[in-house]
Amino acid sequence: MKTMLHALICILLISLFSCASFTKAQQVERQLKVQQAVEAKNFRIAVSYANPVKMTPRALSGGYDFAVRADSAFAFLPYFGEAYSATAYGNTEGGIKFAEPLRDYKITGNAQNGYEISFEIKSPRDTYKVFITVGATGYASINVTPLLSSFISYSGELALPEKPPQK
Repeated sequence: MKTMLHALICILLISLFSCASFTKAQQVERQLKVQQAVEAKNFRIAVSYANPVKMTPRALSGGYDFAVRADSAFAFLPYFGEAYSATAYGNTEGGIKFAEPLRDYKITGNAQNGYEISFEIKSPRDTYKVFITVGATGYASINVTPLLSSFISYSGELALPEKPPQK
């Protein structure tokens, strides 16, 4: 039942972000920015929701993000869930935090339908399998599967550069 509720919430969030009132020109411009950022492996996702397994989804205050820059990934995310190892329990920093090289990076999709990105991160604290879905207009979901604790997903939006002021 909770899984169905989580899925329904995610679908509603995607629908809300997809139905934002963009003009056609703004939508095309946004799609181009999303395409450039994702294909260049140079993007940041401003995370606004956490969806832990067996727990209620949580709205997050600002400051949490996930970024890919060239050959590395950077995460500053809260974690709500169950640890499977004493090593994970002994972590005093909390959350999912890393700045590590990408392993097995794969990207599929296109600018009209969105992208699916997968890779693995091996950090001193844990090994993470990451799957990111980025919609054509920049809405994103991040699924993180740590080796030493339970799965968690996040949602947010690509932080894209604003249009430069007209002269």
